[in-house]
Amino acid sequence: GREVIYIGKPHSKIFQYVLRTIGVARRDSLMIGDNLSSDIMGANHYGIDSLYITKSSSMNLKRVEVEQKPTYSSSSIDDLYSLLFAS
Repeated sequence: GREVIYIGKPHSKIFQYVLRTIGVARRDSLMIGDNLSSDIMGANHYGIDSLYITKSSSMNLKRVEVEQKPTYSSSSIDDLYSLLFAS
């Protein structure tokens, strides 16, 4: 039979697979997540932008390791439109 290989975040192959499957380029993608070590780090390793939904509006991202720094952050998904389309 076939060999089954399990992959998941933060491994970049899962991002590659999903984007290839839906036909979307990295530059047109945004990973939205609430976990720095899987969602955001995975997006960063694959070269796509990320939006980190913080669990607290007072979270300090200045101390976060570079590989886990999101492109955007917010305490609410409700801010998504204004974050992406701000003039």
